[in-house]
Amino acid sequence: MCRKRFNVPTESVKEPNTPFIIDANDQVLVSSFSTDADGNTIVNLAAEIDYDGVYPIVYFENISANSEWNYICNTGFTANGNTNNGNFFRVKKISNTQYKLLGDLGNPFTGDKVCRHIHAVNDCAPGVVISTGESYTDGKFEGGFLYLLQQSSKNGSSTISISSQANNVIRLCSSPNGVNRASGAYLFSDDADPTLLYVSDEAFPDNFKRNAAIEGRTIEVPICPTGIFVGKLSKIDDQKKFKCVAEIHVTVVGLVENHGHFAADGHYNSVMFSKDGYKWNIDVFDGSEINGTDNSGNIYFGDKVVMFK
Repeated sequence: MCRKRFNVPTESVKEPNTPFIIDANDQVLVSSFSTDADGNTIVNLAAEIDYDGVYPIVYFENISANSEWNYICNTGFTANGNTNNGNFFRVKKISNTQYKLLGDLGNPFTGDKVCRHIHAVNDCAPGVVISTGESYTDGKFEGGFLYLLQQSSKNGSSTISISSQANNVIRLCSSPNGVNRASGAYLFSDDADPTLLYVSDEAFPDNFKRNAAIEGRTIEVPICPTGIFVGKLSKIDDQKKFKCVAEIHVTVVGLVENHGHFAADGHYNSVMFSKDGYKWNIDVFDGSEINGTDNSGNIYFGDKVVMFK
């Protein structure tokens, strides 16, 4: 049994040479398979191994002469990830010598895009911006990247022609010091260095912490805004270069764009509206939830409608 590890980009190496890492220390012999009282498949190991993470991804290699195990085994997985049959599994650790075998992940031949889960998907002119969770930190990687799924054409209506091929997906951020853990994002086409707007999912992530200076003083005042941020795409790996244009005291859980108008849902009854993405109004409604748009640029929430003039 072997661990499938992503070669996660860092501040110093933003574009790793290979999408995966092959490490001999992540390999261990399987002694047998068994089932528990609930019928789950248990992988019993011949030696101890401690895979970090809640549900690590593994694959099996057949080093025996018995071909009956070929159906479950991966063939030729390398750091490039492009010469294998795509057999990967999630497991959950019971002990250092036993792992519960969970679902087959399918056939991701080129599945080199790191994603724990998706927070939001937002359409814009260059394509579809995908916000993923959770946080990207130096100590522990839990996702948090922004991706752009490029679209091949847009016909002026709500129909979008896109390609789902992995090589048409661009990872936008590469650093734990940059934008991550967004719950919605929008990429403008306003400049050669376009503006990126995103809403924050967490009130106090480590990379949001900032200190304000007072002229003539050595003291620093900690500030930690959360809400809606705007900055340039070229600065995506430095979150401190993004300005908080709508500060709110709860996390923001969604972003909607409609004909250049914006709305964002705040956790616990807060909702934010903007005509351009830069200037925002914050309101509080009991049980508000953004639930639709129309072709006139209006945005609906609950039984109300916001009409922009």
